[in-house]
Amino acid sequence: MPEHSFNNVAFQQQQIAAMTGLQLRMEKLESTTATIDKKTNSTVDIFEKYLNLEKKYEVVLRKQVQLQDDLNISRNRTTELEKEIESLKHIQTINQLQTLSSLQQEIQTLQQDVNSLTTTSQARGQDLTAIYSDVVQNKHKLITLVNETTTINHKLANSDNNHMSLMRDFSIFRKTQNNTTNNLISKQQ
Repeated sequence: MPEHSFNNVAFQQQQIAAMTGLQLRMEKLESTTATIDKKTNSTVDIFEKYLNLEKKYEVVLRKQVQLQDDLNISRNRTTELEKEIESLKHIQTINQLQTLSSLQQEIQTLQQDVNSLTTTSQARGQDLTAIYSDVVQNKHKLITLVNETTTINHKLANSDNNHMSLMRDFSIFRKTQNNTTNNLISKQQ
């Protein structure tokens, strides 16, 4: 009888160790699930930022095209005015000289406008380059997060299989425990 009691204690210790192992596996599975949720939320946030950057990029492109058109119009107008000035240089009357002075001032103003538009266009080009760089960086981050999410999904699928195995082991353990309890009860009677 003492040897049988010793076997029951050893068996119960094995059952306790198995239960502890099951609990640790369940906690690890819950931790993995929480990590996946966080990564999924992060991926969605980055994707939304990526879409916003693309929209901003399109707006800057449209502005740059408009500025380029304005610059071309100003250059054409400047060329026309320069031609007018050249033709007026041949005329010697005072009125015409006054007109020439006005035209020169207008050309200077237009040239300043052209210079301003050129500077603005260059700044927009730099903005465009910076936005494009951000888009490329975010695209790389998005690809990395998608790859990580895929890896985590595969791990989750594997952990689901492990979970099913754990549940099957736990069911076997419960049956064994019930049989042991029933045997102990029948032996005591």
